[in-house]
Amino acid sequence: MDNYGKLRTIKAVCWLGVAADCLWTVALVHPDLFLFLTGRPSGDGDLTIRLVEGIGASLMAGWTLLLAWTAREPIERRAVLAFTAMPLVAGYFWGGSNRLSPGPGPDNMDSI
Repeated sequence: MDNYGKLRTIKAVCWLGVAADCLWTVALVHPDLFLFLTGRPSGDGDLTIRLVEGIGASLMAGWTLLLAWTAREPIERRAVLAFTAMPLVAGYFWGGSNRLSPGPGPDNMDSI
């Protein structure tokens, strides 16, 4: 693959990320869409959870705008691209390792 093809691939991945982020940003503020995407109700009317989802949606919107800005010129903004990818990878690692630990959770309530 030549450099132009690599650039197009990077841009396509960025724009797919923008689309996914937009979808989940909207889902965090619209409980019906959240229910449709996850099969679980969003917050069940709990104000605290709704407020946290609103804060998450605003952060997600900012992240989405940053990724869209980067997608326009990914080579020149590669540091921003790396900066946005690091928390994602760290979150996946933490989430996966957190599930492997024997801490309290719905499947391990005897440890409480």
